[in-house]
Amino acid sequence: MPNAGHRAGAVSHIVCAGCRQGDTFYPQSEFSASSDPLQRGGMDRFSDYGDPKLRLYTADGQVIPQTSDKYIGVYATFKLPPDQADYRLTHRLERTDPAAPSVSTAWEFTSHGVVDDDETPEPYECVGTLLEGLADGPPSNTPCRPEPLIFLRYNLGLDLSNRAKAPGVHRFEVTAYRQPSTADRPDIAGLKLWVSDDGGDNWREALVRTLGDGRFEATVVYRPAHQRTSDTISIKAMAWDTAGNRVEQTIERAYTLTER
Repeated sequence: MPNAGHRAGAVSHIVCAGCRQGDTFYPQSEFSASSDPLQRGGMDRFSDYGDPKLRLYTADGQVIPQTSDKYIGVYATFKLPPDQADYRLTHRLERTDPAAPSVSTAWEFTSHGVVDDDETPEPYECVGTLLEGLADGPPSNTPCRPEPLIFLRYNLGLDLSNRAKAPGVHRFEVTAYRQPSTADRPDIAGLKLWVSDDGGDNWREALVRTLGDGRFEATVVYRPAHQRTSDTISIKAMAWDTAGNRVEQTIERAYTLTER
């Protein structure tokens, strides 16, 4: 689940995920196993300047150069033109353990140009605002806006060893959501989901039922062991809203199967 923030007693600062401040887009986000959107722990992030797995493209496929933040030179940023435009942000999260899950995500979204009014609710802060304080710089009071990136949260209903029982039917919940904003956002319009039990060579589409408020129930059927080549399940999901913003995400080696 992508999240941005921390909790240590009372929450004081939570970094806004995928926000634009002035002409600067901060793609910062974090991947967490927690269902609490303010919980930080057991996660990986993408935000460091120079990460080759983090890319931003224009609608016609041109690469926008990655830059470092102007305050401490650590965080990745992208400079955007003042006009409304469509973008594609991609990232791949890999771990050193080859058996651990890998996550590839692509966001397509529309940025409505220069930010006129601040749209970040308390206790969220744009990265630039937070870095101004860390660098003891003067406050710029530059308005900040969460861009309409869609994130996915999975409640897979697994056992304590991250396993599901097979063969048979398995139902789990997926939530499509956004960084909180004070402005209205387009409604989540739909979700599709596929699973693979052969390392991603073949995908079988799940039955998806809408639960409302961006929540969906996916129903998948696992084959007997003699009909599949692996006990490891990978997930591919796609969600979109009424304005055409969308996310595509593939989780390789998401969990394993255990025989009933």
